[in-house]
Amino acid sequence: MAAASALGQALGKDARDDLFPLLKDRDDQVKLAAARAIANLGDRKCLTPLLAMLDSGDLRVRVSAAIALRQLSGKHLGFAAYDTAERRAKVVAQWKAWVDGDGKTAKLNFPLKRFDSGRGYLGGNTLLAFGSKNKVAEYNPAGKEIWTYTGSHPWSAEKMANGNVLIAEYTGGRVVQVSPQGKVVWEHKITHPLNAKPLRNGNVLIAQYSGVSQAIEVNPEGKVVWKYAVSGSCADAHRLENGNTLIASDRGTVSEVTPAGKVVWEYSSGRCLGCQPLRNGNVLIANISGNRVIEVTREKKIVWECQHASPADAFRLPNGNTLITGSTQVVEVTPDKKIVWSRSGCRHGTARR
Repeated sequence: MAAASALGQALGKDARDDLFPLLKDRDDQVKLAAARAIANLGDRKCLTPLLAMLDSGDLRVRVSAAIALRQLSGKHLGFAAYDTAERRAKVVAQWKAWVDGDGKTAKLNFPLKRFDSGRGYLGGNTLLAFGSKNKVAEYNPAGKEIWTYTGSHPWSAEKMANGNVLIAEYTGGRVVQVSPQGKVVWEHKITHPLNAKPLRNGNVLIAQYSGVSQAIEVNPEGKVVWKYAVSGSCADAHRLENGNTLIASDRGTVSEVTPAGKVVWEYSSGRCLGCQPLRNGNVLIANISGNRVIEVTREKKIVWECQHASPADAFRLPNGNTLITGSTQVVEVTPDKKIVWSRSGCRHGTARR
């Protein structure tokens, strides 16, 4: 695996003759590494092996292959690696139709990017921050707890590329990185952080709810390199692809703010504690005062709505379902609002998969 990745970087196009035989290796992880290396050489012949790996028996391979196909094509067909084989097969058929058709001539986005912060690293597991229940836990697809951490009101938790978990401890007054062994390996002290997100540049974006209500970006040394004062309490913050920041305020607005601090888009939703920018350009909002989760377009039209008691956070999954964190439980709902999974025991917080 390491050799496949390094060959492309070291030899460039001269690595092709060594990489293509690795696509026939018995180990799917090796095949995946070779396909990704071929993609990074700008060769569309990577598409067919990536497509084949959507049927891998290794969950991690399915996750990585799907992310690669989405990045290369710019298409999002709703493949979820953790879904049942029957549900996966329907989306794989759509991907095959695209690879065999438009994929032969479509412009592809070479080279592959790093995975989006906080996404792709869970491999089908579920990461839950239990809020005032003082616990963060990761569960495998069978529901078995495989990792846990005890913190002081951990409101948010995000899995990072290095395997650590970034946690905002609200009453603990700090944002921490916790290793797979449960050790705190990085800490930034701050009054009442509600959400924290790892950024691609290695920095951390923090929503400081009270004390000083602001969205701030801090580097690994703890230096503040960007900040934006929020009217009301800053509840959530996401860095967008265009460099702007999406910020949720409990005074009832979700705003897009430029690096210079100019508001270029704003939606009044009622008190909201969580939001998520979606691939289609829309925004998912957890409207806690309205007891609902809504998806709104940039034209401010509500295109999806789900009633739920006291939703503190909402997270849209690749298969189109939505994780909603409430005052007593986390639920997964389908686009037609049917509950297909739930776990009780939280007191607000966040859920990721």
